[in-house]
Amino acid sequence: MKEMGEKRYFAYCGERFSEEYKHDPSAYWIRCVRRVGYLFVGPMSAPSITQVRLSARADLARWAFDMMIFVPAVCGLFLAWRRGYRFLWIVPLSLMSTIPYIISHVNYRFTMHIRLLLLMAAVFFVLSLLQRVRTGRWPHATVE
Repeated sequence: MKEMGEKRYFAYCGERFSEEYKHDPSAYWIRCVRRVGYLFVGPMSAPSITQVRLSARADLARWAFDMMIFVPAVCGLFLAWRRGYRFLWIVPLSLMSTIPYIISHVNYRFTMHIRLLLLMAAVFFVLSLLQRVRTGRWPHATVE
C-alpha cells in the first residue's frame, strides 16, 4: 500500500476480488457462511500447520468454552420465546451489526457483543432451570 498509494491499492484489491469471484463465486459465499458460524462458535477450521501445539490447544479450549455458552444460550432463547418474553429482537439486531465483518473478515474480538448476548441468554436458561427445580414452575412473562 505504501508503494502503490491508497487509491491504487484499493483499485487493485477490487480487481483481485473481481477476478477471484469470477473464477469461483461459490467459494466467496462459502467463506461468508463460515464467518457466520465463526460469530457463534469460533473458528470452524483446523489450525494451520505453522501454528505451535499450544495455540491449537488454546483454540480448542476457546471453541469448547464458546460451545458451553452457545448451547445453553440457544436453549435460553427458545425458552424465552416459548414463555412469552419479548427480547428476541436483539438477535437479528446484533447479527446486523456484524454484517460488514461477515463479507470481509471476522475476528474473535468483532464478535464480543454477540457473545455477550449469548451469555445473557445462557444465564436466563440456567436461572430458569434453577427456578423450575426449586418451585416446579417455569418463569413466564406477563404478556398483555
